[in-house]
Amino acid sequence: MLDIYICTDHPDKASNRRKPGVGMFLEAVKDHSINLGESLMIGDSVHDIKSGNNLDMDTVLVLTGRGKDTIKDNPDVLPTVAVNDLQGAADWILE
Repeated sequence: MLDIYICTDHPDKASNRRKPGVGMFLEAVKDHSINLGESLMIGDSVHDIKSGNNLDMDTVLVLTGRGKDTIKDNPDVLPTVAVNDLQGAADWILE
């Protein structure tokens, strides 16, 4: 299964499809019968983590890219786990 969901909304005129909205996730659930309770949101931004949290998904904050700023600037946004890089995410998943 491979599908790509893209939201081209401008941040000032964002629909529910733009993260931290959950519209694209719900489209994927409908299209592919995905169980979000058995899914992970892996990302490096506050919007990634908020999207996953809004859907009661486990969330993995990757500290590369924007990840370090995300955790520093948004202490109220709590991922399930924070890892140094994608390899750390893979290691956590496989534990």
